[in-house]
Amino acid sequence: MAKHLENATVTELQGQLIPLDHYQTHLICATQPGNLLSKAEWIKSWERTLRGALMNWFNQKKESPPEPPCFCLDNPEELRRHLQEIQDDREEVVCLDTEFVGHDITDYRILDIILATRSRTLNIRVHEGRHEPVLRNPYDLPDGKGAVYIFPNEAAFRQWTPPPHSFHAYIDDVRWVFQGSQKELTDILNQYLRRPEIKLVGHALKVDAIQLILFGVDLRDQLHLCTYDLAKVLDEGQPQGLDDLIKVYLGKEDHKAELARYRATRGITDGSYGLVPPEIRLPYGCKDGRRTFELVPAMLADLKQQDEDLKRREPDAYARGWTLEHAYFNVKRKQMGALIEMELVGHPFSLKRLEENIEWYDTQLERLLAETVAYI
Repeated sequence: MAKHLENATVTELQGQLIPLDHYQTHLICATQPGNLLSKAEWIKSWERTLRGALMNWFNQKKESPPEPPCFCLDNPEELRRHLQEIQDDREEVVCLDTEFVGHDITDYRILDIILATRSRTLNIRVHEGRHEPVLRNPYDLPDGKGAVYIFPNEAAFRQWTPPPHSFHAYIDDVRWVFQGSQKELTDILNQYLRRPEIKLVGHALKVDAIQLILFGVDLRDQLHLCTYDLAKVLDEGQPQGLDDLIKVYLGKEDHKAELARYRATRGITDGSYGLVPPEIRLPYGCKDGRRTFELVPAMLADLKQQDEDLKRREPDAYARGWTLEHAYFNVKRKQMGALIEMELVGHPFSLKRLEENIEWYDTQLERLLAETVAYI
């Protein structure tokens, strides 16, 4: 077990589901019962972890209903047709996800925009990355061999001096592939997604909302639920990653395995998803959107159940509104809007105040060190 996470301690392994492919099952890494009994909140987190593992176990032989179709689109007329059908069917809940290139708000570029609804999943192709090495040494070097160098653009690559040893060199850049202008795409999205009845959901929805605002589609008034934030409200001790939530609440397979394996085999984990070819990236994006859409009702049912338990155990607290529903929709969700605003406009920053703080901390540190030496 310790080798599973490269010399991880037992504490770091607790609560993880370690796949045992040879036996077609999972090992649930546990802790001593005495430790669980001493912390009531741990019992709840473990119950969730076990529930996901058991759901996955019982569902593996069970035939599940077919999922709604996924459409990969780069044509404005096809996109408009799908969105019109969604509007005509009065599908109000839309799951939003984006795949992108970039490290911060100054250089984001969207690869794909994923929209999942009750009837379908749309994967809108905006940009495409460069998945093949621009240079390799030797020229017939197999994938996964040699060093890997990743450059943000052509200019950085041209300034580089290739080393004498074997390597693959990639440029993590993108080109426009949607068969229409950016204005045409944003006009379509604004027309169909900025309607007042639309409820946008997603995982880490703040990031996706910022992406679209910078792209030209402001959907802040349509933001309804973020599964990442809701997971914190439901149980602060549980992992908030999408893969973890899918296991816990849906008991479904890890749909990221093929993409992760491709990146790890070629040594491009430090690059963006633009380095992954569309035949792998696009199905992954569709699954991401679909699973997040499925998570929302499952997590809301958990929220409702916990509030019902509170009503039964502590009716006075329930009557005062101390519910998880209030905590998320009236408190946590409002924070998302404030954080989006802060990231878009920046936060006031004073160099003078920073220098004063550094000087104060240095003084305190010197005093503490002097006291420590005197004590010793």
